[in-house]
Amino acid sequence: MLGIWKNFQDIEESLSLPELEAIVTAARDKEMRHHRFMAALKGINLDEDEGVDKVEEMKRRLEAERAGLSVEALDFIDMGIEVESE
Repeated sequence: MLGIWKNFQDIEESLSLPELEAIVTAARDKEMRHHRFMAALKGINLDEDEGVDKVEEMKRRLEAERAGLSVEALDFIDMGIEVESE
């Protein structure tokens, strides 16, 4: 990306998909750095993986619900332990 375009129409007509992906990725990275900085000023760490764990926990609960079991029972079944429910 050398900035060889004359105007926005020229950019739209000549950008390839890899170039467009690079521009979008760079813009997202810049925005995320800005959000991290603003959050750090408020004492918040956005790099924690806390949100990922919550999503995985919710997926596990939904999987257990669909199977008609509790999360604990599903965990036991995954370990190879048979579970009988009354």
